[in-house]
Amino acid sequence: MPFDVICVGDANVDLITQLSSMPDFETETKPSGFVLSPGGNACNSSFAFARAGLKTALVSRIGDDLFGTFLLKEFKKFKIDPSFIEKTSLEKTGFSQIFDVEGKKAIVSDKGASRHLTLKNLPKKYVLSSKVLYLGGYFHLPAFQKEFPKFLQRITKLKKTPFVCFDTCFDENNKWMDALEPLLPHIDLLFTNSNELQYLTEEREFRAGAKALVSAGAKTVIVKLGKQGSACFRQNSEFYEKAPAVTEIDGTSTGDAFNAGFTAGTLNNLSTKQCLALGNFMGSRVATGLGSINGLPSKKEITGFIKKDY
Repeated sequence: MPFDVICVGDANVDLITQLSSMPDFETETKPSGFVLSPGGNACNSSFAFARAGLKTALVSRIGDDLFGTFLLKEFKKFKIDPSFIEKTSLEKTGFSQIFDVEGKKAIVSDKGASRHLTLKNLPKKYVLSSKVLYLGGYFHLPAFQKEFPKFLQRITKLKKTPFVCFDTCFDENNKWMDALEPLLPHIDLLFTNSNELQYLTEEREFRAGAKALVSAGAKTVIVKLGKQGSACFRQNSEFYEKAPAVTEIDGTSTGDAFNAGFTAGTLNNLSTKQCLALGNFMGSRVATGLGSINGLPSKKEITGFIKKDY
């Protein structure tokens, strides 16, 4: 049976520590909260896609270690197909140590085994039969970046191709538009946030930045605006939707859940405004829990939102 969504990208664990203040060196303090959670852009979105009731597979690499074992157990709980996850004894599972001080974060991160994901890891037959090909954490995948543009150009010329979704993430290699521009005409939904958008386009105002990406060849640009909500831009149209008010505990994975919500809405033929609302709903709910999965709404809640009469 074909997959609804194949997520491709980084899979690691997040060790999230909440503090009232950062401790000084040579001192010890007690955290106000701690969780070991699945992490990585593609990984986080795969959980949100699965919770939305979509048949989901993840393509990534993990180490043969305790963190890798933890991730595989979590995938099983959410019924995410792990068939295309390479487990290696030569590298460690990636991790992010996140220190959260009243909403402000300091992050130490190593993408580990997922950094060496290549096009050979991609199950091309399954990709072509899936409804959605979702790229998360692309800028963290240097080897994959070298080969993927030609593959994407080739498959988008075929009669039957998956709907291509792409999340920009932060580019620590500082390539930004040089890495993204060749892909733009072949991406159906491009997700970004106001900070990444500024790096991509050098435009300080998000509306100008989104329009610059559309002018550069992007079909649809969705901008995540945090507590202000979200916006969607196409060649001759733009849409805005406010985010629901919630008590935020952890905003680390909100954007990844938003992406899954907007895409799920698209697959269910919702209007653009409804897709933005569904993305906002899922993203804001994730923020009410610590980590990427504890705040996710239930499948019943998501289905109810999709069937909501606007």
